[in-house]
Amino acid sequence: MKSGGGMAVEAFIANLMAMMPLHGCLMSDPERTCIREIEEQIKDAVHFLGFQCYRYSIHQKGINSPDTYSIAVSNFPKKWEEIYEAAAYYKVDPIVKIFMSHESARQALDFGTWKSAFDYGVNNPEGKSEAEKKFNQNRIEALYEKARDFNLKSGIFLVHGDDKCQTLMSMSSSEEPEVLEQRIDENFWRAVHMFVVLVEYSVGLTSGCDACMQGIRFDGGKPVGLSEKQRRLLIAFHKNPNATINEIAKLSDTAASTVNFHLKAIRKKLNRPGFSGAALAQFAKDHNMF
Repeated sequence: MKSGGGMAVEAFIANLMAMMPLHGCLMSDPERTCIREIEEQIKDAVHFLGFQCYRYSIHQKGINSPDTYSIAVSNFPKKWEEIYEAAAYYKVDPIVKIFMSHESARQALDFGTWKSAFDYGVNNPEGKSEAEKKFNQNRIEALYEKARDFNLKSGIFLVHGDDKCQTLMSMSSSEEPEVLEQRIDENFWRAVHMFVVLVEYSVGLTSGCDACMQGIRFDGGKPVGLSEKQRRLLIAFHKNPNATINEIAKLSDTAASTVNFHLKAIRKKLNRPGFSGAALAQFAKDHNMF
């Protein structure tokens, strides 16, 4: 899609609009295949754009409501996602940092290559001391080196949204960064932007379906989600990280035994045995589950 490829972009967008499930939730379908259908169409579009793997995240805040609706889907190798989560690379991943920096923005549109994000992250590492900055710098370099072991050599990202809804699309390629750069131009980014907007709209139409909310993925596992009670409990822990079980129970107007019951269920659901309420809350927050 280099310059002069406008017709290819138009054809891509027209084809995408025809194949994206813009009908919302398939409430008559007992299997609730709407999210899976969207995933398949994302994968096809990603391949059309010349990429192999993708990760798509959307975090939507309710209007005049504390409720949130989050989905994260990907087809990255399971082993890579397990390593990424186990090493908590999301804490230093420059692309995640860019996404989070736009969380409260009135309008956000940011895009670039993985290499541009990597260069910025390495040259501007976070940290209060030089030692901490060096540590984070080394972690970023380790992240990208490890990704290459899985043939994830280059990629692009696009952040889109506003203060109510943020979307991140990241795609990977087995091409070397300099090869990828040669096929990217304004038409290419236009196609990617339209693609992300259409996916965002399609996903937004599923927000009334509880089954579709089972869309958070990590450790390369199946989609999971939090119930409304579980989400509100973790929000309480996040706002009061030093509170005891009894204090959280009082704040939540429930019994301590109920808090423990929910924490046990959340630990099992998120595969985080031994995590405290505050640790579970931070993990859920890091993954945009509230």
